[in-house]
Amino acid sequence: MVFSSILSLTTDYVEQEYRGKINGFNNTLAYIATGLGSYMGGQLYEGNPQFPFQISIGATILATVITLLFVHNKKTKEVDQDVENP
Repeated sequence: MVFSSILSLTTDYVEQEYRGKINGFNNTLAYIATGLGSYMGGQLYEGNPQFPFQISIGATILATVITLLFVHNKKTKEVDQDVENP
């Protein structure tokens, strides 16, 4: 779900000539975060099996609030032109 959201935001906010670089950067960060998250989740689970799930719920709530407050529907000129001239 996160990857499709990032792709959608990239399409709306980044000019077409830079999208490939931004998508590559996002994918690199996602793989690094996956590796670190797996390791950290394992360490937390060893301490208390509920910790990874509690932290995940808290992070999800925080990310939802931040998204609702700071991400607004914005269309680029390119998207608007495609709608007007198919």
